[in-house]
Amino acid sequence: MFESPRGRQCLRLCYSRRVKAKVLAGVVAGLTLALGVPAAHAAPLTLVVDNVCSAKGEIDLTVFVAANWLSDQTEGRDRQLPARVGSVTFHFDLPPGTYAAAAFHDANGNGKFDQNLLGWPLEGFAFSNNAHVRFFRPPSFAAASFKLPPEGATETLHLDYWSKC
Repeated sequence: MFESPRGRQCLRLCYSRRVKAKVLAGVVAGLTLALGVPAAHAAPLTLVVDNVCSAKGEIDLTVFVAANWLSDQTEGRDRQLPARVGSVTFHFDLPPGTYAAAAFHDANGNGKFDQNLLGWPLEGFAFSNNAHVRFFRPPSFAAASFKLPPEGATETLHLDYWSKC
């Protein structure tokens, strides 16, 4: 097909330009993610976790979409902040849509939600939309979900402690 030297040279040049364009696009995308530039259509979301009973450890909060409700696949929508008696406020910039949030007070700082052998929570926990645990089962996404409109929203999660703080 490209028998002539000129044809091979054109093929190398065209291929080289395509590779450079792909590399440049990858670099731009990487820098955008690394610098934390919010999406063009992001809406501000403020989540206030209140009823924090001690300043020990940290408050761990995750914002979920329906497909990943209570899974480890959070795509950067999880945050940890030092615990403070009273309330702790988290800020996100997310595309408008339907979300649900879950939080817990990791008082011992081990990065896990601690429970006893029977599954009784040993640390404070909360779900958005004031959704409650029923028979030791977390609420459904529908029960905990809220809408994030383009202009943004503020939601409050109330920590519930089933054991001493």
